[in-house]
Amino acid sequence: MQPNVWAEIQRYGIETEPLPVVEGLRQAVVSGGRVVDLSDDDVARAMELLNQFCSPGTELFPEPYTEAWGPDPQGVGDRSFREQLETVKADPVLYDWLESMCCAVALGPLDKSAVTEYLRTYALSGWSAEQASAALTATKLVKGTRELIDGIAGQAALADIRLNSHVTRVVQSDGEVRVELAGGDTITAPTAVIALPMNVLNSVEFEPRLSDTKRRAVPMTAFDDTAGMQEALQPLLPGVEVESIVGWDWSNGPLSLGTWCIYRPGQLAGILPDLRTTEGRHFFAGADSAIGWRSFIDGAIQSGYHAARHVDDYLNSGSQ
Repeated sequence: MQPNVWAEIQRYGIETEPLPVVEGLRQAVVSGGRVVDLSDDDVARAMELLNQFCSPGTELFPEPYTEAWGPDPQGVGDRSFREQLETVKADPVLYDWLESMCCAVALGPLDKSAVTEYLRTYALSGWSAEQASAALTATKLVKGTRELIDGIAGQAALADIRLNSHVTRVVQSDGEVRVELAGGDTITAPTAVIALPMNVLNSVEFEPRLSDTKRRAVPMTAFDDTAGMQEALQPLLPGVEVESIVGWDWSNGPLSLGTWCIYRPGQLAGILPDLRTTEGRHFFAGADSAIGWRSFIDGAIQSGYHAARHVDDYLNSGSQ
């Protein structure tokens, strides 16, 4: 369901496999302060509820790989996850399951996270909650994402790839772009593609300054602290022993300041077009501002195609 990343997987001959299904998997939800086990029939009903929750995406995103919106007489495009949840009537256990799914996507307060981000994923997956689940979890790269990155980087024969090179300032002047690094090095080029995550865009100084919309755009992102997991799980799973936890505090990482991009209610229509708008010799790309699979590798690749085409047009137009 993610065409751009699949094209790269096939281009570099990267091996994939189905995500293993755990035998005897226990399916449960915390509801009313206790753990409630779910039968297969319960899970089927829960997926029906998720389809109901996401159903406005059918009309709102009739062509999800474009910027076009469909009719929205009820104003769903401005709703938060919480506001959309309030339109759903269901058994408390299934309702709590649905809320947990929303939390897993938003990774932040549901009243401050735009439900359009989930509805678009639903639309991109053939307007099906089951297909969306498969698109997100059914397949894995055997050797991990590193092999995909190395495959793409290995084909970039003309590129000078620099890691651990923190950009502090980007200046447009005298027919070029000058990129200044924290270590003192300077790189110049006719154009620059800015692919910074939205949360860290303001950590780099731009001269001239970027548009007000770009500088104000901060999506909704968060990441839970794993400290105290053992204590937190005891009321739900008495006697459970947490052997290890692996995680990364994306919210406090200086080069990310958050997890994947989730827009705030009303941001999508108001700021997304400007995030891709060229400013002089600066062209903008990245998963945060992609049209289709926003916040995913697929979206980053699509956005890169878009920026590269416009850079090529600019350099061949003679306007530089």
